[in-house]
Amino acid sequence: MRLVFVDTETTGLSPRLGDRIVELACVEMGDGQLTGNEFYRVINPQQPIPPAVSDIHGIHDAMLQDKPVFAAIATELIDFVGFDSVVMHCAPFDTSFFGAEFARAEMSCPALADREQVIDTLPRFRARHPEERCVLQALCERYGVELPTDERWHGALIDARMLARLWQAAGLSV
Repeated sequence: MRLVFVDTETTGLSPRLGDRIVELACVEMGDGQLTGNEFYRVINPQQPIPPAVSDIHGIHDAMLQDKPVFAAIATELIDFVGFDSVVMHCAPFDTSFFGAEFARAEMSCPALADREQVIDTLPRFRARHPEERCVLQALCERYGVELPTDERWHGALIDARMLARLWQAAGLSV
């Protein structure tokens, strides 16, 4: 079975207020093992990123000026995901951004934009660990999934990889 672990970084917290995706990553797992097949793009949101948000994910306006807009990579993203199961941590956040981006591009990808179709790990971990912090970093620490020394949290690719490794360490299944 193929699973695709997905994460995004954005210009803010609300696509309804116009915030956009600036970075997205998909990490493939086949039959419980990471395959090394990944889809990663940095995207021009066509608007400035607030400094407080840049401080969180480390992406600044100057880094995005020559990058493609979402619509330019949307077909490639849909092709990578295919019809396989998508896994996200706190799916309502990411699916709302994908929904807004695909709507702007006049395209559809329910596997990414419909939270009912996405496997959301957050409720699973909240059920296992009631009244404990269930953010990705805290869960990785709890399950002994270590961040590579040359990486930092809040990058789409590292967070998608860490979610996939957490899935393995926690023994989760579809």
